[in-house]
Amino acid sequence: MAHNKIVSLTAEEMSALANRFEARAESVLLRDQPQMQSDMRLAAKLINELAANAPTAEDLSRVHIGQALSK
Repeated sequence: MAHNKIVSLTAEEMSALANRFEARAESVLLRDQPQMQSDMRLAAKLINELAANAPTAEDLSRVHIGQALSK
């Protein structure tokens, strides 16, 4: 289901999104679009890095898009 709103994501949801991007990058449907494949792989890598650095406490477990992560 497509969403038009930007929502907050848990680290697990971010990882699932990254996995979907990686799968699409490997899809035979994109073999004729190497730049798109590269972009999808890069997006997946960046999302995985964000997920790895996401806060783990229950009240801080949602990363709000557009807000910097504090360490």
